Amino acid sequence: MNARTQLSMAVCAALLVESGCLVENLCDKEPTRAECVLVPGAERVTLLSLRLPLKGGELRVKAEGDPASVEAVLSPKGLPEQRLPLVRGADGEWIVKLKPQELWPQLGPGPLPLTLRTPQGSQDATLRLFVPPQFGPDVSRSARVLWLSVVNRHVITLEQGATERTFGDWTYQAPLLNRTGSVPASMAFTVPATALFAMTDSAFVRLMPSGSSWQLQQSPVGELRYTDIEPSVDYVSLLGLAVGKHGAGNLLAMAGEGGAGKGLRVFRLPDGGTAAAQKLAVDVTGPVAQLAVGGLDDNAEADLLTIGKDGTPSVLIGAGSGLALDAVASQSLAQQLGSEPVRALAVADLDRDGLADVVLSRKSQLQWLATQSDHSFTAPSVLVDLPDTASTLDVGLIDGNDSPDIAIGGPGLYLTAYLNQAP
Repeated sequence: MNARTQLSMAVCAALLVESGCLVENLCDKEPTRAECVLVPGAERVTLLSLRLPLKGGELRVKAEGDPASVEAVLSPKGLPEQRLPLVRGADGEWIVKLKPQELWPQLGPGPLPLTLRTPQGSQDATLRLFVPPQFGPDVSRSARVLWLSVVNRHVITLEQGATERTFGDWTYQAPLLNRTGSVPASMAFTVPATALFAMTDSAFVRLMPSGSSWQLQQSPVGELRYTDIEPSVDYVSLLGLAVGKHGAGNLLAMAGEGGAGKGLRVFRLPDGGTAAAQKLAVDVTGPVAQLAVGGLDDNAEADLLTIGKDGTPSVLIGAGSGLALDAVASQSLAQQLGSEPVRALAVADLDRDGLADVVLSRKSQLQWLATQSDHSFTAPSVLVDLPDTASTLDVGLIDGNDSPDIAIGGPGLYLTAYLNQAP
């Protein structure tokens, strides 16, 4: 009910008391009264197109309050600003065709700041420009891979030989992966069957059995000198170990069952050294089966993705001295994953839009779930078909371009690289 109607009814009600209702509207006599001035509905705009291919697509905006016009002001860092008027569509949305590389030929994928403007106001937003991954034929080599990590165009593997385990170093020399080095495990240390490993470009981490408990150790890459992070970890069994980077330092997470400690423990490690690790506060209920580290939001801290033994995912955002559960992102990921079990997991920016995505193997498929700026995930996209035994997975640069590639391995599998041919 608007102000005019309320005032008319009030006058009518008052006159009824004395002499009946005289049909009279006070606003006709005093149209400048505050109650009589009609205020248009607030004009609110919302960016619907959170992601757009770098080559172009439709920029779509939802507008409330019936604005007379909507304009997008695009402001890429270090490049000229562009203003684009939007056209109202039949469904009430406002639309404009946007081809970023025609506006700015030197523009690459990543976040693109923009402002949506109407005659009454404006709203800041971020559009993610991405390049869809394009995988060609796989590159495979004979190797019984137990674990692997992609670091600085090298695929580092732990392989099971006839009598011993060997660390291998593989690089891509077109058209094949070639072993460029190997270190027999017996020359450094005996690799127990229960040991776990993780690696970034500045840290190599291992979780080793020690009597009835475990030792969590780190070494700068290229050295065999280790420093204990946790000299005694009292898990009965290990479930996962992951380390990754996003900005300065490394984030390390380990998961296990049994013992008096928490089932998930997380540390922040300095880059390249053996200084003391910082233990982070984190609260995840239930045993964790899968771990992956990466930058899932826009802050400078590394984040953690876990999948429980019951299949429940948790997105944990790094902030200061702890990791906070992102309930919105966790729920979105749970909806997209459904109930199919995950065999291997990685977090990496596969489409180069500035946010790490989720890459996983399940259903005999390699799948990709893109992370969006509103803390949601796109539906899984199938990248390639996989054998059911794929159990180790990592994403990183392997060949000579800047598009992230994928390496997989597992019991009875070849070491396989899927090279991303996206421009």
